[in-house]
Amino acid sequence: MPEAAELDDARRASAKRDWRAAASGFERAREVGPLGPDDLALWSRSAWWLGLPAQSVALAEESFAGFRDAGRREDAAQTALRVSLLRLTGGDVTLGTAWMRRARALLHDRPDGVLQAYLIYLETSAGLLSDGGDAWSAESVARLRDLAQRLPDQAVAALSLVVAGMADLRAGETARGFAQLDEAMLGVLADEIEPEWGGDIFCTTIHACHELADYQRMADWTQATEEWCRQFGSDAIYAGVCRVHRLELRSAAGDWDSVEDALVSEGPLTAPELARYTSTAPRYAREWLEQQATFGVVEVVGAVDVPADARRYELPAGAAEVLADRSSLAYTAPLARMLAASGAQMPALIEAYRTGGGVSWDQLGVHARESQADMNRPWLDTAPSVFARHPHVHERLSRPGARVADIAMGEGWSSIALARAYPRLQVDGFDVDAPSVQAARSHAEAAGVADRVRFHVEDAANLAAHGRFDAAVGFEFLHDLPHPQAVLTAMNEATGDDGIVVIMDEAVGDEFTPNTEGLDRVMYGFSLFICLPDGLSHQPSAATGTVMRPSTLRRYAGEAGFARVDVLEDGFGFWRFYELVRS
Repeated sequence: MPEAAELDDARRASAKRDWRAAASGFERAREVGPLGPDDLALWSRSAWWLGLPAQSVALAEESFAGFRDAGRREDAAQTALRVSLLRLTGGDVTLGTAWMRRARALLHDRPDGVLQAYLIYLETSAGLLSDGGDAWSAESVARLRDLAQRLPDQAVAALSLVVAGMADLRAGETARGFAQLDEAMLGVLADEIEPEWGGDIFCTTIHACHELADYQRMADWTQATEEWCRQFGSDAIYAGVCRVHRLELRSAAGDWDSVEDALVSEGPLTAPELARYTSTAPRYAREWLEQQATFGVVEVVGAVDVPADARRYELPAGAAEVLADRSSLAYTAPLARMLAASGAQMPALIEAYRTGGGVSWDQLGVHARESQADMNRPWLDTAPSVFARHPHVHERLSRPGARVADIAMGEGWSSIALARAYPRLQVDGFDVDAPSVQAARSHAEAAGVADRVRFHVEDAANLAAHGRFDAAVGFEFLHDLPHPQAVLTAMNEATGDDGIVVIMDEAVGDEFTPNTEGLDRVMYGFSLFICLPDGLSHQPSAATGTVMRPSTLRRYAGEAGFARVDVLEDGFGFWRFYELVRS
């Protein structure tokens, strides 16, 4: 038998919610001799709070066997309910249902009590009613309400409120439904219900807020529950759950930048935590994390030889800059979305390769649009610094009331950067892609420059209709156009005899070179999958492609009435700045 002092220390640690000390104590005690079911149950709870669900379930199942063999029927039923809860929340529906049936069998001829309330709650929340009824059914509401009225138990009252509240939400009674969930959450925070079940009520409430877009309530309960979690220590599993819900809240509000930052700063995360945040299956999340760890992209924090779902991962600083820091010039994570966007159009691309047709930007869809904007943004944010280094451009943009046309501005980051760098500048952005223009307008509002930045859903070939501009600029766009000469002509005419025209495009080599190294290799890839198919999707087309040589630009500029093309600045990341000059 284990030494009494060792067990007493472990039990005291459990009572104080010092989960790590309790788990270590029970483990040491078991090395001396077998543990009874009560101690196994305490150890199981400690393992759960430490984020070791597989170990917790195994210990709880062992504890169940001890209670059953000792004839302690209610204790066995309570443990079976807990195992069912742990199995179901871990996504193991088959075994979770089997354990629920065990609990039901043990309770079927027992007087009504708290355990029956837990059983009804578990059945209806999981949609596994014995009569085949729906989740959050009216019958479950009535049964739990009856138990709550007959049993003076706050846990039963809280469970009844959750089921009734969820049923009301499903019926469209939003105000009444949330009022009942709010009341149940007050019971959770007052420790009137077992913490594991309280955590499930919290998650149910937060998911309801998320589903119905009640983000203020979601934020309030997340903050309150974070404070509740502090009593269990930083190791507690629900502290991690709160972190994940906070990230969910940020993503739901569209604050993607802070989500990425929080994943870096608030990690490390386990596979189940990552799965919950990303709404993916835990098994796939684990596989991805392990794959990334084998390449050294993510790192394992702490012990490796722990259960797979308890292992924690984080992004090291170097990878975090490339994959999560949207302000960094090294940020290239959006490339994955661009690849996915083109891959989704592979049948259309293959057909275009055969027929000479194209695949439009609109066909490539939101992932292409947003990934392009996200990856270029850090560079576009700094693009005005190039103009500041060239006095004649800087002076023109600094004039009071100066107007600049930003051609094919996409989601508007270049226009916003210009407005921020030149407080007296008026910016008009032009793009034929309506969703991009809509996004640009939202970004300008958020940046506080909408009073000086306007966006138009319009072909830039019609630029002259919008009056005279002091300058016309375009960032990484010309090679995509089916009619580059027409747009350059419009830029020339709209800026008059002394206006400035600047084009930023890929800094590819001066001429085609076999077996070359560097940028040309990358840009030919973009050209085959994105830019050339987009250009050929509109006919007639110049069919330029991403690899627009300087000589090609000079030819287009000459046809548009310019006398020459000067390199304004080279070596700006993937790009080169050209100034188109009239004389």
